[in-house]
Amino acid sequence: MKLVVDANEVFSFFNEKSKAREFSLSSELELYSPSFSLKEIKEHKSDVLKRFSLSETQYLLIEKLLGNVIRFADEKEYSGFLKEAKSVSPDADDTEYFALALIIGIFLGAYSSIFIASPILVWWTNRRRRP
Repeated sequence: MKLVVDANEVFSFFNEKSKAREFSLSSELELYSPSFSLKEIKEHKSDVLKRFSLSETQYLLIEKLLGNVIRFADEKEYSGFLKEAKSVSPDADDTEYFALALIIGIFLGAYSSIFIASPILVWWTNRRRRP
């Protein structure tokens, strides 16, 4: 199953008791996220180290794990779907996640999945009805 994960999910990989980390090791999942999620992790490295009581080595190992289990997509890969994504995203901050989900034809995994799946389903249904 393919799943787009948001930055909050990516951050949760640093928590050793995180379900996100546990699920990421499943061979049944293909995880995707916009590349800015990884950039955001790097920008907040000191906070991550402190919050999860990690050493530099532990942080680097988990960062490497992220690169192995999540495919980080560059904006140019999904930029053609940003307009459509903006129309279905309940939050402007989530537009890029929606665009990525639309380009690869999957749903989005986030804390508010019920609110995300409904507008995507409406958009997808309307799109399929077009001649």
